[in-house]
Amino acid sequence: IYTLSLHDALPILVIPIPNSEKEKYLTGYDPDLYPNVDWMKTVFRSYSPNMKAGLNITGGGKEYKYYISGNYYREEGMYNPIKNPNYNSSVAFNRFSFRSNIEVDITNSTKLTLNLANQYDMRNRLGENHSTLWRGILQTPNISLPIIYSDGKYAKMKPADSINPYYSLNFTGFSRDTWFNSQSLIGITQDFSELITKGLSMNVKFSWDAVNSNVIDQRKKPNTYYALGRDTNGNINYEETYSGSDYLSLSRTNRGAKTIITKIGRASCRERV
Repeated sequence: IYTLSLHDALPILVIPIPNSEKEKYLTGYDPDLYPNVDWMKTVFRSYSPNMKAGLNITGGGKEYKYYISGNYYREEGMYNPIKNPNYNSSVAFNRFSFRSNIEVDITNSTKLTLNLANQYDMRNRLGENHSTLWRGILQTPNISLPIIYSDGKYAKMKPADSINPYYSLNFTGFSRDTWFNSQSLIGITQDFSELITKGLSMNVKFSWDAVNSNVIDQRKKPNTYYALGRDTNGNINYEETYSGSDYLSLSRTNRGAKTIITKIGRASCRERV
């Protein structure tokens, strides 16, 4: 095992670790001062579950027909964050969709159709950028720092661009994106064969579409520390490496659009004599 003067960020200084200290890293003698973290196993889960569920109902009678469909889909991410009581930092995608088609014969010559479709999507993201997290996993040596110190302080080395993947995954907030898409179509078809002339009918359609999106960003960057050693009482001596805040900031963005269309059509045919 070799160390790179990690705290002072001098990558050209490569120092072999004495065997006595090497054993402390390998045996877990003092995880605060002699950490040995597998960042891949710490950050990632061994599998990414997904789930699908759906329900379809079809029926009707002589004067009406209906079709109703509901679906749910969930896909979870590859990361393995802790359960935070204040917010959910897991990466996941949820989709709810609903569709219904209804046809009703109001009279022998009048038919009503109603089609509804709704889709709701929600995506949860990390507070930290994925690229930053991945860079930390690949570049942070496993003996550089613990995931978190035993007294609850967040660990981070002194260089400004150093990354603690566990800190980035669990303690930097979250983002949530939501999309809602709603579509509706109402149609009435009137047959005038018995009132005016055979084969004459009129169709009126009214459609309404709406799309809305919402983004919520709640971010934070708490203070971080680096352990320099222990005093005579066994307490850790720290140096503060980042001065931040544990307060969740809030940023919200809303967008939306709607479309309304009305169509009137006439259809006629001539009867051959």
